[in-house]
Amino acid sequence: MDKSWIALGSTVDRRISRAYNDGVISFLRFAMAVIDRDGKILCPCRKCVNVVRQNFQIVEIHLLQHGIIPTYTIWHVHGEPRESNEAYHHDIPVEGNEVLGGIDALVKDRIRGESTNTTQEKEVCTFDKLLNDAKHEVYPGCTNYTLLKFVIEILNMKVTNHWSNKSVDMMLKFLTKHLPKDNLVPKSTYEAKKILCELGLSYELIDACVNNCVLFWKGNATLDKCPNCKASRYKTNHGRGIDIDVYMRPLVEELNELWKNGTLTYDASTGETFCMRVALSKTACSNHRCYLPDNHPERGKSRAYNGKHEKRKRSLVIPIEKIEDQLGSVTGVTYGKHPSNRKRPRQNPNWTKVSILYELPYWKKRRLRHNIDVMHVEKNFSENVFGAMLGIDGKSKDTDKARMDLEDMNIRKELWLTTNPDGSYVKPQASFSLTPTERERVSLIS
Repeated sequence: MDKSWIALGSTVDRRISRAYNDGVISFLRFAMAVIDRDGKILCPCRKCVNVVRQNFQIVEIHLLQHGIIPTYTIWHVHGEPRESNEAYHHDIPVEGNEVLGGIDALVKDRIRGESTNTTQEKEVCTFDKLLNDAKHEVYPGCTNYTLLKFVIEILNMKVTNHWSNKSVDMMLKFLTKHLPKDNLVPKSTYEAKKILCELGLSYELIDACVNNCVLFWKGNATLDKCPNCKASRYKTNHGRGIDIDVYMRPLVEELNELWKNGTLTYDASTGETFCMRVALSKTACSNHRCYLPDNHPERGKSRAYNGKHEKRKRSLVIPIEKIEDQLGSVTGVTYGKHPSNRKRPRQNPNWTKVSILYELPYWKKRRLRHNIDVMHVEKNFSENVFGAMLGIDGKSKDTDKARMDLEDMNIRKELWLTTNPDGSYVKPQASFSLTPTERERVSLIS
């Protein structure tokens, strides 16, 4: 089959040529073999890149408007077999006598739920179908929740509030009965988790020692008591503090795996697989007030921040080599807040521990480990400011939960929620929130 017309899709003037139009028609005729029950196929235009399903008319419009993926010369997701699997292995590193035994060696990702003898094309198509199914509305006419969003929030509430599987099952059955017919609410916790597992979004709940000594994970997974302080596994833990390294252990091990071995990744735009390696670029910078001049008025404000005056000095700019020498002398670090564990001493000259991030092979060579993300400053920060001022649902950080946190921290009492006799709450207006009249003025200006 002549596919030279594909190259014509790169520019507008060539897309209106007779040859390109004829090529689009020939593709649509070929793709009819994989049409689904809704009359749709994956759209190979440069916008949808074989990820979004569209009906034939939309696919034709997209191909004429946006052009076809220039490298999509073998229509493998539309039923055409690949000429050779070997062309798609790329240069994936192997060790010793390990040999890649065909396409099956590429399909190692268990999260998609495919067996190891499933071809790559079928695996990708199955994953796309699962993802599209998960994007369906929870019930006909529902505009706020897709099935995927619904499942994620339900399981998040389960973990946050320590709900049992039985309680979630009861709630799901209740919602199934009271929502409109043809709703897609999972019938049980098992079904909800299965949706996430098939999409690669599953999670593992890991218990932690109440004193932040260890995680009950891997070698400690079967223990009922902490191996360090002997505290019961089933006591509730309420904070991480400076022992956050204990909780970052699973993350750091996964980051090391992603850096050393990488992960096989499917590129939907080219239809090929490559080995992607991942590195942690930087972490967020906190305690920002300590970088202000000593006489700055914001240092003296307490109620507007964490209830404390900022007396700390900004960090010194120390050469990396000197920092490495200092960290090399830090020894005897014990995690946890058990009474028998004395306060961690500062060592040479100001270190109490070596961050677990230094286990990443590239971390000590980075000259900028903490930084403010420009995206958050320019986009998210601006959206949150206007969202708080205008009281936009989903955009404002001035939520009821935030007001409760202020009360827990015993700061800014004028913003605490007050309870009515009937149990409802009154949310005092903050100085930064606009009145209805002021909001109307803002809308007129914009």
